[in-house]
Amino acid sequence: MQFARHGLPSEVVSDNNPFNAVEFRKFAQKYDFKHTTSSTRYSQSNGRAEAAVKVIKNLYEKAMEDREDPHLALLAWRNTPAEQLGLSPAQIMFGRRTRTNIPMTDQLLRSAYNDTAHYALLAAKQRQASYYDRGAKTRRPLSAGDTVRAQWDSNSNWEKADVTKVLPHRS
Repeated sequence: MQFARHGLPSEVVSDNNPFNAVEFRKFAQKYDFKHTTSSTRYSQSNGRAEAAVKVIKNLYEKAMEDREDPHLALLAWRNTPAEQLGLSPAQIMFGRRTRTNIPMTDQLLRSAYNDTAHYALLAAKQRQASYYDRGAKTRRPLSAGDTVRAQWDSNSNWEKADVTKVLPHRS
């Protein structure tokens, strides 16, 4: 699920268990990534993972002591810029900050790709609308007192009705 969400990695570093199983080796080969294992009897060789587990354990313990939601604490930690990099883990991963319950401006939540994606979506919608509109006919606007046909649910027949009030979007 994580690979589907974030993409295939070029390398996965783990301890030997349970990732040294034949099934995982086949999985790594099928999805074309390198699997590097650390020494099982020397935990210092897996230092980054051990440090990450320690940080998250402390974060969860503090959240539980304060009777706060540990997931919100994790979200806040992922949005906190690292001192060495100047960027947060969320910014490194997604190219933008993620929204939290801490107030922030919309500008901080935007990525460099927002405008490009927005304009691409608008162009696609306009293209789709032009294809749809080729066979569409414009209808005169309804006004109060007009007689129309209405179907009150999908099982009933169409019946004559009078327009009593004009709503937007031909509702």
